[in-house]
Amino acid sequence: MTKKSVLFNVPKEFNINDERVSVDELDSQINPYLHNDKHQHDPDDVAALPSPKELPQITAEPKRVRVGRPLRHVKHKPTKEVTYINNQIFPKFSYEKIKFPLKPNTLIVHVKYFAVNPIDLKIWNYYTSDLTGAKKGFGREYSGEVYQVSEEGDQAAAFEEGDAVTGLYYHLFNKGCSASHILIDLNKDPIVRVDDVSLSLFGYQKLGGWAYNFATAFQVLNSITAGGLNSESTVLVNGGSTGTGLMTIQILKHYFHVSNIVAICSGTASDLVTQCGASVVIDYKKEFDLIKSISTLLTNGKKTIIDRHGNEVEVLYPDKKFDIIVDYLGGTTLLEAHQQILNDRNGTYLTTVGDKRANYRSKEFVYGSGTVVGGGYGRGALLMFGGPRINYKMVNFDGSNVKNLNNLLKIGLEMIRQSQLQVKVNSVFKMTEIKKALDKLKTQHALGKVLVEVEDF
Repeated sequence: MTKKSVLFNVPKEFNINDERVSVDELDSQINPYLHNDKHQHDPDDVAALPSPKELPQITAEPKRVRVGRPLRHVKHKPTKEVTYINNQIFPKFSYEKIKFPLKPNTLIVHVKYFAVNPIDLKIWNYYTSDLTGAKKGFGREYSGEVYQVSEEGDQAAAFEEGDAVTGLYYHLFNKGCSASHILIDLNKDPIVRVDDVSLSLFGYQKLGGWAYNFATAFQVLNSITAGGLNSESTVLVNGGSTGTGLMTIQILKHYFHVSNIVAICSGTASDLVTQCGASVVIDYKKEFDLIKSISTLLTNGKKTIIDRHGNEVEVLYPDKKFDIIVDYLGGTTLLEAHQQILNDRNGTYLTTVGDKRANYRSKEFVYGSGTVVGGGYGRGALLMFGGPRINYKMVNFDGSNVKNLNNLLKIGLEMIRQSQLQVKVNSVFKMTEIKKALDKLKTQHALGKVLVEVEDF
């Protein structure tokens, strides 16, 4: 097959903008460099070519610098939270937004740790169903850092971004502080800045699990009206190894300077309870007749007990009945024996649980389940007519007085600085392990706080 050459007729002129332009003229306009005589050179003469410019020398590794986005363009702060709707569906992660700009006297806290408490189980069990679909969360106390402060508000002016803080987030039937970031309303949410000394002694971990128990214990003791508290007071704490029980003992010892404190708890917790300030620890597991054992101590002024190591130890105590009984476990055992162990005049019986002993594993352990016969006032009337008059009070945590709670938190920080307060940490879980944290709490054998660490998302 023979190849045929194809010839094209190239026009010698073109019509551009209604003007006739020759090919040579067009070529000179397009390639002026080639048609300039002083740039003509021999293609083989390499020396005639201009020398290339040297490339800049890199003396160090290039750095990637993150440029902050102007806040005026940011509409919200994204958060990651652990929430639930009811107790039929297990809690899960959800993504929410905190809108900008912030309202006056508000701030955003980046949460580092929060604690789970029995109140969290009570609220969770309370919601067997919820047709509203509203999200609830865990955690009423936390530690963290200030992420952003509102531009307006006198209270907000006391905080700066990066401040270490700890506080209470008592939003009972709403979201808790089980979130990467929470919005704090300074008119509603108690919060205090943490000084360097307190932070070095406790760290963010322990600061995430002290405020709720401390404030509750202080409110319980502040409810005493008859006789008050002084160094000569005699106090019995039932549930001495609970979170609130440990705080109660330390407040009695170091704030009210009470030296006669008897605590009822398991023998495994006796060393810790003694370190916190209890003068006598009674192991309820080793006392066949608890009331008889207490009565012997009060009548004789001394009693031989078996410590956790199996040794017999003689303990001394003033030979008089208790001025105050504080009950954090519930039940009626101590209450029914009040004539034997409680002061006949101005004796005070305080409880946060009521007649029904707390059972964290039960679905009946719900918010409002701490009931008493006839209610608090009715119980007091029954006791008055049934024998010697005593002051009976059921005390629930009150989160409404923000100013008072802020003052209590400041007292607590001062006690931390003076090494008068300690927090026992039982276990720490990740946010992804919230189920394990709740299961640990349900055992009712967690000596110390159950904390949750909030990862950076």
